[in-house]
Amino acid sequence: MKLQVKVGIAALLALALPAPLAAAQNCVGSGDASPGELHRQVMLQGWQHEPGDPRFSFRAKLGRFYDWEAQDGLFFDDFDPQRRAVRSVAEYGGIWEPIFRANRSALHAISDAPTVLIGSDLAASSLEFTARIETLKGKVTGIRTRSDMVWRCRPDGWKIVREHNSSKIVPVAEAERIIAGQGDNPQASM
Repeated sequence: MKLQVKVGIAALLALALPAPLAAAQNCVGSGDASPGELHRQVMLQGWQHEPGDPRFSFRAKLGRFYDWEAQDGLFFDDFDPQRRAVRSVAEYGGIWEPIFRANRSALHAISDAPTVLIGSDLAASSLEFTARIETLKGKVTGIRTRSDMVWRCRPDGWKIVREHNSSKIVPVAEAERIIAGQGDNPQASM
């Protein structure tokens, strides 16, 4: 009888908890599922495209990082030739799929380690990455980008709701040197 009472009280408490507090249990501040490490994964796994990789699909490669249901999203990257600011993850993916499908490769390295601020249900992360991008036509470009993301705590962990990337073109040899080193480089700030 006592066991039934304990289970009943636990169930009532779970129902009474506000959604952000319940979700916060899945939103950690350190380790592989923290905003800083997730930001690093977005760059080094999601946007990484090696020669011979399957055709780029935004949802397949990056979908798990974004809040597809967010009504208050805002996404901008000045590397987009049209420099569009969009409100939904689907629109953002729609910008990048044709661009990345025209690339032979997009190789990345973190050139300045992530910094993170974490609140109760929102977090902000910032890092710098360097990339070497080669199109199918053989044009090679080096970029250094400051990437800022806002993450919302959801029941399945931190999800991106806002993103802003500002890039500058750098010499290809510089990008290749940083990528070859594959390490954080605090001196390489924008």
